[in-house]
Amino acid sequence: MNQNLSIRSRGRSVVHLHSLLALAALAACGGGGSGTAVPASLACQTNCVSGIAASGKPIGSAAVTLADSVGTTRSATTAADGSYQIDSSGLVAPFLLKVVAGNGATYYSVSTDANPKTTVNLTQLSDLIVRTWYGAQGVDAGTAFGAPAANPAPTAAALPTLAAGVQSMVQIWLDKNNVPSSFNLISTPFAANGSGIDAVLDATRVAVASPTAATITITGGTLTQSTSLAMGAGSVTASSTTTDSATGTTSSSVTTSAVPTAPGSANALDALKTLLGALATAVSTKGANLVAADLLPFVDPNLLDDGRNATQFIASFVGNVAGSTITFQILNVASLDLAADRAELKLLFTQSANGQSGTESLSLPFKRINGNWLITGNRRAYRFDAQAEMRTDQGANTGWSRCDGSPSGPGMSINVHVSAVAGQFSSGNVSGGGAVWPNNKNTPTQCVTTSALAPGPTAVENGLSFDTFLLNTGPIAATSLPAAGSPITVSLTPAGAGAAIPATVALNAWTSDPVTITAPTNSALASIVFGAQTPVSWALPSTYAVQNVKLHVIVFTGPSDNPATKQCSGTEASLAKNATSGSVVIASTCAGLPVVQANLNLGVNGVNGERSESIFTIK
Repeated sequence: MNQNLSIRSRGRSVVHLHSLLALAALAACGGGGSGTAVPASLACQTNCVSGIAASGKPIGSAAVTLADSVGTTRSATTAADGSYQIDSSGLVAPFLLKVVAGNGATYYSVSTDANPKTTVNLTQLSDLIVRTWYGAQGVDAGTAFGAPAANPAPTAAALPTLAAGVQSMVQIWLDKNNVPSSFNLISTPFAANGSGIDAVLDATRVAVASPTAATITITGGTLTQSTSLAMGAGSVTASSTTTDSATGTTSSSVTTSAVPTAPGSANALDALKTLLGALATAVSTKGANLVAADLLPFVDPNLLDDGRNATQFIASFVGNVAGSTITFQILNVASLDLAADRAELKLLFTQSANGQSGTESLSLPFKRINGNWLITGNRRAYRFDAQAEMRTDQGANTGWSRCDGSPSGPGMSINVHVSAVAGQFSSGNVSGGGAVWPNNKNTPTQCVTTSALAPGPTAVENGLSFDTFLLNTGPIAATSLPAAGSPITVSLTPAGAGAAIPATVALNAWTSDPVTITAPTNSALASIVFGAQTPVSWALPSTYAVQNVKLHVIVFTGPSDNPATKQCSGTEASLAKNATSGSVVIASTCAGLPVVQANLNLGVNGVNGERSESIFTIK
């Protein structure tokens, strides 16, 4: 992709150019606040706002208007390649900009910092960023542009999270067109030449129904993605569906994010970014010498997270990150309640060690204590995940049984995983989402919506033992799928006296798009060389943007559904999002007993929560 922004004189003679420069000087190199248009080919000598106006093709010979934060306006006319320049000397950032295309469409954008010399592109995607900000306040973008002093532009703290939200909607298209992760939808220069980001713009159509509602449709090849935006009351909800007509597969997601418009929100976001940056620096600097005391300044002393107190949480964190470098990137603001001094951020967490790097999305809750934001934990008495997934059974895997006891093949299902500090809970049940849960043995022909969790073996994490409770719906028909975002509730009963303790999570995105292991193909245990690298390859899903690929092996000393069977898990490899191959080492023994079965577990996780999993059984 061409990253260079070229400003051309378009073959004017020297005498003509000098005349134009003289006229420009009279017009103060950008209209001087008068609104006079100045050709984009005339370069400002000092401070300039410049960029490209494009909607899949250059928006040429169009008026670009800049409004600063106090309402002063200046304008320019775009060149044939969509480029423009506006003198910003004496103006007060941040700047709002708009361009009116030849077809009458208006696209807005905003400067990403307070610098008077900056790049601001105007596209359908920059327009969505601006409309999201104002739509969450119930304000029309055009009205705000006409009165920016009364309707301030997005803050420098809020803008990255707004841009990240729009980027996540179109990430699959950015990946398919080789747009690098470092690309900024507003400030990275580009050429409107039909490649890279411009190819994404060319495939994108936006319909704005009202200040609080819009629909984005992107079509390319056999893929079509439709995203509906609903904005208001300080939040935005994006509901997306992507369909591949060639395979008939579909992925859908629902994401709700808080838009930090309230007074004080910018300061709170800045403080949270500072906290995360300091935490990452402390871990990366200390390396293998990281100890619990290094993390105490970042954690609420009264933290409760998945049943762990502050001491246990820190010990677990140290055990997981010591000796590595880490970074945090804010993907969205799940909640920001300044009155209650609480916030929750969805983060992209990257960990690098020994030449390898892995990326995960995670949610972290925070509490402001004595003016300082600290990690406070999710306040749950146990860990609870309800994972919607597309599962593929391969090799010698015989698949699941349906809730009515009849055999069934692989497909879409909900997998519930609960872990609690050992000995604290004896049993539990799961319900909600309208999902078809396995029923009890006394009613083998009826599927009910509440069922007991099956307890599993105790796991040990950095010296702390956990009891595991598992439940899977088995395949659910497409017509019976609960919508993404539906609440799923678990209730665990304490081992001693006391009422059951509930917890609820929203169901993640759905996908019917499978990941398929293409090698190995032999499912006989005799074909495996124990203790050696076993190569694995696969084909990735096409209807969602991949965040990471995970591969690991689990070995068994007997039938996997026998409670007496011992199982051992190998190291999980977190691979690049475009990885289509890897390897695992299959051990010959587990707990001192010979291995009779090995499962190759391959998971492909999407940026909006999609998940496809393949389990290749060897026995």
